[in-house]
Amino acid sequence: MTIKLKSILEGDYGYYVWSGTYGKDDPRKMKGLTYTKDLKASIEVSKKLKAKHGNSRALRGLEFQKEFPKAYKQWKSMNESLLKEFTGYSFKAEKPDKANKVIDALQKLGMGIGRGDHTAAVKHLKTFEGGKMFTHVQYHYVQKEKGGDVYFIHQSQHWLREHNVGVTELYVMHQTEEDYIKDKNKKVVGRAAVWTDKLLKGLKRVTVLKFS
Repeated sequence: MTIKLKSILEGDYGYYVWSGTYGKDDPRKMKGLTYTKDLKASIEVSKKLKAKHGNSRALRGLEFQKEFPKAYKQWKSMNESLLKEFTGYSFKAEKPDKANKVIDALQKLGMGIGRGDHTAAVKHLKTFEGGKMFTHVQYHYVQKEKGGDVYFIHQSQHWLREHNVGVTELYVMHQTEEDYIKDKNKKVVGRAAVWTDKLLKGLKRVTVLKFS
């Protein structure tokens, strides 16, 4: 069974932990399959499963989807809401990757977000590391105008009731409009953090082709 790149990228970035089979994609033999959103929580679950069943294994979300598509499909059908809203208790920001290219892409789209926004957002987000964090996950496929490149923007919007977080981490890819229609040839742009309010305003300035 093959999982397309699109479905993988539109999935999650947490951890799956279980006991039992290591190599076979058989949900019936994966004891205690548990989903966590941070590394610390996955380690704690792994310890409990190992003590109970004698072994345990953990995989990052995207790797799990590729290696165990049947198990992932079954788990998702029962727990899909967890992929959109989650609470982490040992928050750690994602490491930016080619952030300037991400910001350049957003500027090309006319979204009104600059490199200074990324720098400030990263600095602010790091002040919350190690603590609790609520996160809402979604994605958009957008383009500036018909015929132009299509950008896939995966978003992890972080917030807390008692503090003003207001930062969203982005994972961005792009493809031509023709490739978007054919669902192929996505190219990674990179990762960056931006202010959530600016992102939401920017999304109103582009054409949204699809969103979660």
